[in-house]
Amino acid sequence: MKTYSRRCCHTVLFAVLMVTTLPSVPQTSERVSVVAVDVPVQVTRKGEPVRGLTADDFQVLVDGKKVPIAAFDVHDVSLSVEGATSAGRTGEAPAAIPPRYFMLLFDLSFSDVGSLQRSKLAAREIVADSIDDRDLVAVTTYATTIGVRPLLNFTSDRAQVLAAIDSMGVNQPGGVDPLNLALVDPSKVLDGSFINDPIQQDEDARGTGLDLDEMAQQHLLEIQNMVGRADRSARGQQVGNLVRDFSGLARLLDSVRARKQVVYLSEGFENEMITATEDQSAQRAMSDDLASGRIWEVDVDQRFGDSTRQSQLDRMIDELRRSDCVVHTVDIGNPGVSNLEGRAGGRPSIGGNQGLSAMASGTGGTYQRNVSQIGKALRNILLETQVTYVLTFNANKIKKDGAFHKIKVKPVGTAKGAKVSHRPGFYAPGGPQQPEQMLFALGQQLMAANEGGAIPTEVLTMPFALDESEALIPILMEIDGKSLIGPQGAKQVGVQLFAYAVERETGSIRDFFSKTLGINVDAAGAAFTDTGLKFYGGLKLPAGEYDLRLLVVEPTSGRSNLRIVPLDVPDFASGAAELMPPLVPDPGGKWLLARVEPGEGESPDPFPFMAGQTPFLPGAHPTVKAGETLPLMLIGRNLGDSEPWATAELTDAAGNAVHTPGLSPLQTGRAGMTGYEAIRTALATDELAPGEYTLALTVAAGGDPLTRTIPLTVR
Repeated sequence: MKTYSRRCCHTVLFAVLMVTTLPSVPQTSERVSVVAVDVPVQVTRKGEPVRGLTADDFQVLVDGKKVPIAAFDVHDVSLSVEGATSAGRTGEAPAAIPPRYFMLLFDLSFSDVGSLQRSKLAAREIVADSIDDRDLVAVTTYATTIGVRPLLNFTSDRAQVLAAIDSMGVNQPGGVDPLNLALVDPSKVLDGSFINDPIQQDEDARGTGLDLDEMAQQHLLEIQNMVGRADRSARGQQVGNLVRDFSGLARLLDSVRARKQVVYLSEGFENEMITATEDQSAQRAMSDDLASGRIWEVDVDQRFGDSTRQSQLDRMIDELRRSDCVVHTVDIGNPGVSNLEGRAGGRPSIGGNQGLSAMASGTGGTYQRNVSQIGKALRNILLETQVTYVLTFNANKIKKDGAFHKIKVKPVGTAKGAKVSHRPGFYAPGGPQQPEQMLFALGQQLMAANEGGAIPTEVLTMPFALDESEALIPILMEIDGKSLIGPQGAKQVGVQLFAYAVERETGSIRDFFSKTLGINVDAAGAAFTDTGLKFYGGLKLPAGEYDLRLLVVEPTSGRSNLRIVPLDVPDFASGAAELMPPLVPDPGGKWLLARVEPGEGESPDPFPFMAGQTPFLPGAHPTVKAGETLPLMLIGRNLGDSEPWATAELTDAAGNAVHTPGLSPLQTGRAGMTGYEAIRTALATDELAPGEYTLALTVAAGGDPLTRTIPLTVR
């Protein structure tokens, strides 16, 4: 089985003194100024979504003051993407339906192993049966020893989600993907070496002498024994730590600009850690002690509750609400045993439902007393969130101080009297983002396919056969240097590059690479300041239909650009004729160059852009000065056994054919990939006026003619 994935790539730069490799973790940055604020709103009556509303059915108040609705969208996930509406944005094509966001949060400390096994099975059922294919899922764990640990960013890759659920992070070293979109190498998911079925996993593990499930259980028991052995005071501190860590999780998730449905699977913590004990006999005994003057016998926290932790819990719930997190809590304890009855083996009960209930009710979520009920509850959530009305208002006058501003949406007109659910507010720009927040924000941008951005980037890619079952996908990214430098004229520039191949039908990640670079602007010189950075990387993919998602980030300012490039990899076993788009070699010294080198232990991939023994780098969007000769390179295979011929045709921006000069005589030679042929020619541009054109070249060598096109700018 071939390997389809590679880890973070090592990069060698042709201009070594100009560029350095930086750690592949996003740096702290300032948020980009907000021009407008989107408020997703769900409207329901008796649990059913209300359809057919318009902007006139809503009023938006910010800090108590009414603001006009600048734009209005409707997204209905019960429709196909083609049927999505985009009311209120006249002149625009219908918007793709945005995904919904679900986080599965496993509590490894305040839950026993048996309960966690039940929660894993329930979580797998949720992913398989309750969540729509276009929704994104994240997996996170909590333990008192390490706090909140995001295992997997919000992703469409269900195989990765199941891998995270099964492992709960045990024996997973991390570092496979800096955006946490892949916990396991995609190749292991493809060839079946990572088993998601827990029953099958045990069968395979016995054969190797490695029982992954047993190892995971032992790890979890060690965490839980620490909680069970702790005295009441220490357990109270552990509850305080949980509340603090969940507040941090809320701030982390605020970077994901959407409503997050957090499913928290836990047995909860002792009610007495926050509220007064519910044990009536204990309350009577403390009353007797007070009446007898034995005040020292009375546990004040157990009698009246811990006001400090109650205040911390209230603040945590407020943080979750402000970050637009709806928490659905699930008591995963044995449904036949009360938490007050304790646990097998004499271990003290660490369960309780008041904290779970408070978290759910305080954020607008649901509390489930039985893990078997969560599927039904989530199906209700999915029904209620089928229709989303997106109300947009301008926030240009908001002071850029990072402060929180309250939002209130009132239903009027047709919507009057209906239940309205929306985010409680928003943070003004200006607040700093920490590296972990940027990871979630970048992951959201990439997986939600929010294409576009402030850093102009051109892309050229095409599939070359490595063998009958696998293709090499060279990716050339041309990134504008002035945009990276920014208006302040930075002397040191950071660049983060991410490339993911996402299977179009399933949303699975099939391969990826990433890299972080540092550029000394003065040392880079005119090649960078006048043109920019040209980066070469490669992916390996089997036959299929993909979307390449290519993200460029300047981490200091947070500016970015996402390009989505459709890619179809053919079945090379058919032996069909192949012809790549016409390639225009760049002149030397035009760009600051960086390329991917193989990782440790990996063999180098062949370089596809060769004409005989001469390597070249083609331009992603060729530009030629009128009157100059445009060099052209054609690469193909299985074109035929005869002498090749080629013709050219130009059309202008309006689609009109223009006079096209003839091509220079063809010169043939071997290309860089086995079985491919390179054909060199040139096109005169003397008679072309400046403007935008499409160049179509038709080539044949005894077989059927093939035609490929590229954009061309004449200046």
